[in-house]
Amino acid sequence: MRDDILLLFLRELFPGWDITIDRHLLRRATGRILISAPSAEELIDCLAVADPGAWTESPAWHFLTSLPDEAPINSAAC
Repeated sequence: MRDDILLLFLRELFPGWDITIDRHLLRRATGRILISAPSAEELIDCLAVADPGAWTESPAWHFLTSLPDEAPINSAAC
């Protein structure tokens, strides 16, 4: 995933955090504490530990969980 898209996604899931990527490609999240991680995966893991309930309060989470489990397949689009 591209970093700019990842930043948008993470900012939606963790609205209480300022999430950035610096010029050395170090990912940072500033909230109650400062989190720095060399990869997106590590940043997500750290955010989930530091603020475990944040993503469940996000509008993006409510949208994703409101989608039906299985959408009907449109055979005309295949």
